[in-house]
Amino acid sequence: MTIAPDDLGGDADLGSRVIVYARSIAPCLHDLVDNDKGDAIAILKGALSTAAAITKVRASAVKSRTAGDWSLSYFSDTEIGSVFTTDDRLALRGLCPVAATDGAGPVGSFPEPSRATWNLWPS
Repeated sequence: MTIAPDDLGGDADLGSRVIVYARSIAPCLHDLVDNDKGDAIAILKGALSTAAAITKVRASAVKSRTAGDWSLSYFSDTEIGSVFTTDDRLALRGLCPVAATDGAGPVGSFPEPSRATWNLWPS
């Protein structure tokens, strides 16, 4: 069962944008169940509330402005990814299971056994 904008409350269009962007962070978002889904919804609600508060300013045309000794930075409502904190991103990624290696063992290029590598890796 996927996460829908109705699960987040608030503006449905903005909720859709938050969910779509969150899928780029955590591709497994549509496969989450039970507690993981509830955790994801909590993270997404936080991002949505930030986006809703910031888009009230409607400063999409201005990134930052400086006059004299003061400066003011604005959120661009076209950059929905900016409402996700580093913690949000890490938490969403953490909800996705890590892909198994299928028992394939190490992947990459390894040097041929030689006297030099034997001293580094005796095994």
